[in-house]
Amino acid sequence: LEGGFHVSPTGTVFVNREVREGIIVKMVSEILRMRLMIKHVLNTQKNHPYYAYYQSILDTNQNSLKMIVNTTYGYINAGFSGRMPNAQIGDSIVEYSRTILNTSINYIQQKYPQIEIV
Repeated sequence: LEGGFHVSPTGTVFVNREVREGIIVKMVSEILRMRLMIKHVLNTQKNHPYYAYYQSILDTNQNSLKMIVNTTYGYINAGFSGRMPNAQIGDSIVEYSRTILNTSINYIQQKYPQIEIV
């Protein structure tokens, strides 16, 4: 396929971001940007006298953002009770995750053979 299409590992065809960015992609991208910002702030404040206090607040915020992303996936893939059921998107998310995980495992095994991956 050419001209603005992308095929996921499951074979589902999606329009490229350059053609049209989907609302789910926009939402999750913004949430992940917020998570990175929170991590950055936390890492730059290690010498602050209230670091432990900041850390607890930022950890709570980060866990909240993680739950939002997980819930979004649940709504997408839950056909019987979801608000936005779309099995093709849900299956593609799972397959992309599996692909990235296997690629990471292979990289670690090749680069660091002494490490056991469990």
